Amino acid sequence: MPNFKISSRSTVVAWVAVALGLTAVLVVYLNRPVRRVSLPHGTMFPACLLEPPFKTCDESGTCVGSAPGGLTYAKGRQPVQAEGKNWCCPDGTTAQEVGGVVMCIVP
Repeated sequence: MPNFKISSRSTVVAWVAVALGLTAVLVVYLNRPVRRVSLPHGTMFPACLLEPPFKTCDESGTCVGSAPGGLTYAKGRQPVQAEGKNWCCPDGTTAQEVGGVVMCIVP
C-alpha cells in the first residue's frame, strides 16, 4: 500500500485559495459584456429570415451570427412580420421594406 503524505493545513488552504481565485477569474471572463461596434446612422443591411422551429430572434444561431457590427438580439426578441414571413433585425435597428426587400436600418 502506498504511503500517502498528508499535506499541511496551510498548503491545503493555499491550493483552495488558488482554485477559488482561478474560478472567479474564469467567471468574470466568461460573463464579460459583448464588445459593441457602432454603425453609422442610416446604415442599411438585409434582415434575417427567421426559420422554424425558432420563435424568437435570439434563438436563431443564423440570425445572431449574421448580425453586423457586433449588434445583438435581446432575450426573447420578437420577429417583424413582412412579406408573409418573420424577419429579425438586431436591437437598436428598425425594420423597413425597401423595394420588396426587408431591411434593417440604424436610426
